[in-house]
Amino acid sequence: MFAMGKSDPDVPFTILSETRKRWTITIASLVTFVSPVSANIYYPALNPLAQDLHVTPFKITLTITVFMIIQGIGSLMVAGLSDVYGRRPIVLLALLLYMGVNIGLAQQTSYPVLMALRCLQSFGSSTATVVCSSVAADLVPRSERGRYMIYSSLGVTLGPAIGPIVGGVLTQYLDWRSTFWFLAIWAGIMTIMLIVFVPETCRAVVGNGSIPPARWNRSLV
Repeated sequence: MFAMGKSDPDVPFTILSETRKRWTITIASLVTFVSPVSANIYYPALNPLAQDLHVTPFKITLTITVFMIIQGIGSLMVAGLSDVYGRRPIVLLALLLYMGVNIGLAQQTSYPVLMALRCLQSFGSSTATVVCSSVAADLVPRSERGRYMIYSSLGVTLGPAIGPIVGGVLTQYLDWRSTFWFLAIWAGIMTIMLIVFVPETCRAVVGNGSIPPARWNRSLV
């Protein structure tokens, strides 16, 4: 039925209302905030981290390079999984991993642990970002996506812009650990928002929304 519906002008691209569609895309976009902000919020804390962990600034800078490498690899590993199992389970697992890793980063006192957790942080954030970036494509036909750019690009635009500012304020008035607590809290908020409000959007799983997903994969609302 859905395959026929794609070429049938009487079948809507999605059954979600305009308000629900924009709300879903906006929440998914806010999830994509975690990847750029994780990289940028870290910069003001480099020197305090080097001092507390008793390593050179060069070694701390290496954690940025590793973060970017894993960021590219992680997105390649999970892109296909979300097309098979759906967006919500992959994103929720990625956010839970990301939240747990940030809690670990906030409490670690060892450079090797910092490096390992930064790799996991990069994997979790890039996974959530690449999957949530597909939500707009699930809900909006290509010819109309320009009207939704303000919603779909919100997270990746805000991350690089406010990440260093937030990181600088937190590092100056609290300490470098507070930056990771901030990221963990943000991941927790986004996890709750996804569980409560965001429906499964993968067209291979729910079509235009008229095919109900598995019961465990439904939003509370």
